[in-house]
Amino acid sequence: MTLSKEQRAHDLAIESVKIAYDLKKTEYLAIAQNEINAGNSIKVEIPFDPYNEYQAFYSAILSGFESDL
Repeated sequence: MTLSKEQRAHDLAIESVKIAYDLKKTEYLAIAQNEINAGNSIKVEIPFDPYNEYQAFYSAILSGFESDL
């Protein structure tokens, strides 16, 4: 079964969001660790909007597929 380009873009966008979230989480954990090591109190929140990230990745991936035609 061949997936439509929309379904492939959706699947790739979901994976991209997961990767982007993991990268942001790793970055913010490193910042938190640096603050702890410096003896500072911390409050770290990861500013991440999965829906907006998904839309951006989906649009980019879909336009990439269409440019291949």
